[in-house]
Amino acid sequence: MLQTSLGKIPLGYATQASDTSFEIERILIGRWQQMLPYEKAKLIKKSTLGCWKLCLIGILHDLPGAATQAIRREFIKRKLGATWIEVLCNQDNWVNLTGVEGISAIMEDAIWLAVKLGRILEELRIPYLVGGSVASSLLGEPRATLDLDLVVDVSASQIESLVNTLTTEFYISIDAVREAVERKASFNAIHLETTEKADFFILGNDEFSREKLRRRQLYTLSVEGDSSIYIYSAEDIILQKLRWYRMGMGVSDRQWRDLLGVLKVQALRLDFAYLQHWGRNLGLGDLLERALLQAGLER
Repeated sequence: MLQTSLGKIPLGYATQASDTSFEIERILIGRWQQMLPYEKAKLIKKSTLGCWKLCLIGILHDLPGAATQAIRREFIKRKLGATWIEVLCNQDNWVNLTGVEGISAIMEDAIWLAVKLGRILEELRIPYLVGGSVASSLLGEPRATLDLDLVVDVSASQIESLVNTLTTEFYISIDAVREAVERKASFNAIHLETTEKADFFILGNDEFSREKLRRRQLYTLSVEGDSSIYIYSAEDIILQKLRWYRMGMGVSDRQWRDLLGVLKVQALRLDFAYLQHWGRNLGLGDLLERALLQAGLER
């Protein structure tokens, strides 16, 4: 059985940041373990909006006296890349906004977008689950999340209704959706007013993909209970991030830190037999053992 070492620093343990001591990290992890989902969501939202507002302040410093449209173009360039400038600047969503306060007022984050899209997908009866940094932040170490990843089980017959529903508020290409569904690939949608981006990954036909969807968890992200999303289980987001880490040739410190955070915060709640089973089946056994060691989990 695996358990957390709580006394001295476990052999091989790695803190989430090099400048954080083991003792301080244990306090932080204890706090994260006690947080309710809506408390974490609030913290994630605050961190993310802080990043966007710092980006905006930098633009206003670099372009003093610039018109709103010029500010919008530069914000899109820094946030999404230059290829999106012309697509999104054909819209008039920011035309009546002036000053940093007005522009900041319409900024949103990936949690907000996840809730919005989750409701739409539920209404269309399209099964989904939220992954990426949103899931790992809710289950592990909370941090700013600069985009949204969703896995969706969309059939060819649902494509038109999905695109028609999103088109009123989002930039989305029906051709891209059709190709993604046919190839089991991905497409994206961008909320026109806030420029928040969602990446949709079509659910695969393999057994692990089906397990991820079957084991999804509903997280309530508001005190009132009216904002909920389905996210990966803790075990599945760990395995998925291990896959992404390996696909990225093992150079993504962010992916590794995210999955360590989930391991540390979830600790004894995890189904280690499930982790080890799929770790072997997905060819991730070596990375999983390394992650368990660095998270302070031992046999």
